[in-house]
Amino acid sequence: MSDAQPLNAPQKRVLEYVADSVSRRGTFPSGPRIARQLGLHHSTVYKHLGALADRGFVGVEVEGRRRRFHLTERGRAFGSTALPRLGRIPAGPLLPLEAELDDVVASVHDLVPGLLPGDFLLDVEGDSMIDRGLRPGMTVVVRPNVVPPPGAVCAVWVEGEGGTLKQVYAEGDHVRLVPANPDHPERRVPAHQVRVQGVVRAAIDVQLFR
Repeated sequence: MSDAQPLNAPQKRVLEYVADSVSRRGTFPSGPRIARQLGLHHSTVYKHLGALADRGFVGVEVEGRRRRFHLTERGRAFGSTALPRLGRIPAGPLLPLEAELDDVVASVHDLVPGLLPGDFLLDVEGDSMIDRGLRPGMTVVVRPNVVPPPGAVCAVWVEGEGGTLKQVYAEGDHVRLVPANPDHPERRVPAHQVRVQGVVRAAIDVQLFR
């Protein structure tokens, strides 16, 4: 296989999953595990791993009839730009936010410069932030552990209610959550019930890239 030829979509998907698994767990996932997680037949997984080995992303050690795979430096470099996609964030009614790994996006640095370790992605649902250009189906890049300036668009968790995407204004012992759509009312919530999960740094219309 020519090194100049780009990886096809299934090969990228396998490599992204492997790189993420190695990064988070420290071990190369087994073929059956990859097959289960990605919904592939185990023979298809090994075919893709063989193609990745030919390209230098994966190393192979043969012990009798058993093959042991490991991620090469090239494979680690490919996975180093992957960001976790942690679920969806409502921009309408407050709903529980499930913080679980749905997917990873590789080479997002090519789309959004200045990313930092810890940044994560959320998909926008609802239209309450539409006047700030955040439409349903877009993906926002969120930076945690920063103090939001007044009016910053933030992913917010309201105790007992769930997560939402709103403009945030800290007002003493209360926090004002302001939508960017006149059809949605703003809210004033006790500060002890509000946790800012992160400040929105960028938005991507992922539908353009799928």
